[in-house]
Amino acid sequence: MLAAAILVLIGGVAGCGQTPTADPHSVPLTVVAKTGPIVGGITVSSTNQVNLVGATSLSDLRGLLRAVGDASAPVTCATPQDLGGCWQEAPADSLLLAVDARSTCLRPSTVSAASLTTPTTLTLTVQSQPGTCLPGSLAEPRATFTLVALPLSRLPSARLTVMVRNKGTGVDLLPTASITVDVRRPLPAAMDEPARMVEAGQALAAAQARMHDQALGTPILTELGIARWVDGGLVCGTSNGGSALAVDGYRVVFGPLEFHWSAGHLAHCASG
Repeated sequence: MLAAAILVLIGGVAGCGQTPTADPHSVPLTVVAKTGPIVGGITVSSTNQVNLVGATSLSDLRGLLRAVGDASAPVTCATPQDLGGCWQEAPADSLLLAVDARSTCLRPSTVSAASLTTPTTLTLTVQSQPGTCLPGSLAEPRATFTLVALPLSRLPSARLTVMVRNKGTGVDLLPTASITVDVRRPLPAAMDEPARMVEAGQALAAAQARMHDQALGTPILTELGIARWVDGGLVCGTSNGGSALAVDGYRVVFGPLEFHWSAGHLAHCASG
């Protein structure tokens, strides 16, 4: 009896110490660069609340960031070691995401995990923890983007909703974000950085002009992304269907207002 009781006790202790089963929906990620372009726009005219940007090529991502931030200069990083250029390389065949993790010495943060929380929703976890600042250091410097890569082979062929979930210390100070990224195969055709910047800038300008002309207010920019449609109707729905994605363009979101733009044509959706 005593031996049996000891075995039961040992078995119970061993069971309590088992490693939890890994998330079957997790997606491996690589933090390519912890610092990057400044978040929120460099000039007054480019001020925005874009905290997450996605693309399937580095040139496209850099071009979108230039259109969002300040198109007058190439994308540059805020740290001295990156003055020769910012985000020059990234893993091939990946979804690339510029994430505002907003890490500071008081609150070090990192993009720690990614998971498909629904078949078409990718959730990133930004983990924060308490930190300390050295004397004379800036506790709250200007936020910069973190560059993250996720293998496309582990993602569905779909229009993905990408969301950020904050965990840990000071999460109320971290931005939340949600964007739509098109990773349907075949993937959107990549463009070089200047061309992508110019086209995305045209989409932004068209949306701003429509808001002005129709007195829709002046909400701040919250999302800019590459989009595709089956035809020139620039439909505002969320369908993942359509095998002939013939029309390339942009999804532009100013707060509650969503616009679709392609080749000079603009559609205003009811809400973002």
